[in-house]
Order: sequence, then C-alpha cells, then structure tokens
Amino acid sequence: MKKIFVISAILALTFSANATVLIFNNADGSLVGGYGAIPQGYGDYVSAAIQNGFSYGAGSHGWTPDVNVSYPVRYDPIWHSENPYLETHFGWDNGYSDLVNVVYPWIKQGVDAGSWVWDDIEITFKPSNGTAVAINGFDMGSYNGTYELNWDVRNSVGQILTSGTVTATTGTHTHVAVDANIAVSSTKLVLTVYTSAALSSAPNIAIDNIEFSQVGTAPPECGDENHPIVTSDLNKDCMVNFEDFALFALDWLICNNPDPPCNYVP
Repeated sequence: MKKIFVISAILALTFSANATVLIFNNADGSLVGGYGAIPQGYGDYVSAAIQNGFSYGAGSHGWTPDVNVSYPVRYDPIWHSENPYLETHFGWDNGYSDLVNVVYPWIKQGVDAGSWVWDDIEITFKPSNGTAVAINGFDMGSYNGTYELNWDVRNSVGQILTSGTVTATTGTHTHVAVDANIAVSSTKLVLTVYTSAALSSAPNIAIDNIEFSQVGTAPPECGDENHPIVTSDLNKDCMVNFEDFALFALDWLICNNPDPPCNYVP
C-alpha cells in the first residue's frame, strides 16, 4: 500500500498542470481579430487572465507561461499571387451553436473563381524551458447543419497520440474531453479537426474554449532533442528498416529532370 501511494504521488507531481483556456476574447470581451484572422500572439506564454490586451479562461491549475500557440499560414502563389501567405483561421462572435467568440476555418487555396479548398482547424502548441504541453479539451459548434468530424492530436513527427470523432450541430455545442496523460509532448502538439471534407459553400463549423496545460515533464518521445529523426527514417518512427526502404522504392527511377536523359514535361 505504501509503495502504491508513493508511485501515485510521483505521477501526480510529474503531471501536475497549469491550464489555459483559449476563449478568443480581447480584454474588453470583444472578439480577437475583429472578424479577421486570429492574431498569432493570442495564446502565447499566458500567465494571467488579461495579458497583452487579450483575455483567457483559467483551467483548474493556472496558466501556461512557457507555451507558444500558433495558427496556420498557408501558401497559395497561384490564386493569391500578390500576397500568397494566407491566414486561414478567422473569428466570429456568435451564431455557432451557443458559443461566443469562436474560430472557424477559411479558404486555404483558391482553385478558380467559383471553387475553393477549405482548411481544417489546426492549432499548434509548442512548449519551452524544459516543460511539456498537454491538451485537455475543446468545444465544437455549427452555424448551420450537423457535421460528423474526425479529430486528432499529433506530436512533432506526426504520430497520432489520441483521436476521435465529434458532432458539431446548431443549438448546444459539443464538448470534447481529451486525455492529457496521452496528448502530451515535450516538443510540439498539433490539434486538428478535419473540417475541410465537410465544408462545401460556407464555413459552418467552429471551435472554442480550447484548454491546454503546461506540465513539468513528459515521457521521452520519438523526435525530441534526445531522440532525433534521421534523414533515412522516411516514415519518422525512429527506426530505419524495410518500411523506409519500401517508401524509397515507391519512387525508384522516377525522373522529373527537364534535361536529358529524362526530358520531363509536366
């Protein structure tokens, strides 16, 4: 019994967490970004409810002063030649279920005058100063219609740590609880909700109240600074074997050189 108590105490110390909730509010309660792109600084190194003109919700154990948060910037030089770097996550104040001040995905690539490629919701969390980051949960809502969506949390080498499905519908929002003991990393976490396949003509899906934690330590993981991915590890699983050779063989003798001997023409 004494041994079990000691082990439990060690685990509790290791994974004791500070938590921040991204509510996408300015300090005065208005929408961050003012219906435009979510500011890249929103969510960075949070140590108070009001910070740098932004507002945050508090989880059960405080703040995340060593975690950086970022939102996608996509590259589309064909459709947006004047400014090919596109912010694709925008804010809206209401109408998505019962949520207030949300983030919805916008167009990441223009195809032609009447066709676009919608983005997925993707938010990245990077810890620093020897800490780790974990994701605790988030809320999903819909502006119009009901959508069944896949989501996952991946680490810095793209390995899925945890995943699931969520229904976004009008009326009452849906909360997704994430196991922070699984969705934890000392390098990077990427939360993705796969909205692009569900959207057709309007960005009807939004995310809100994203809770993430700063924890003292995390287990060693493939891709961290002590376990780097080598160049020949094509599938990034920290092992070079026949699986990597098979990936290499898929492109064996492919030549797209425009000069001889290939004279490749796309």
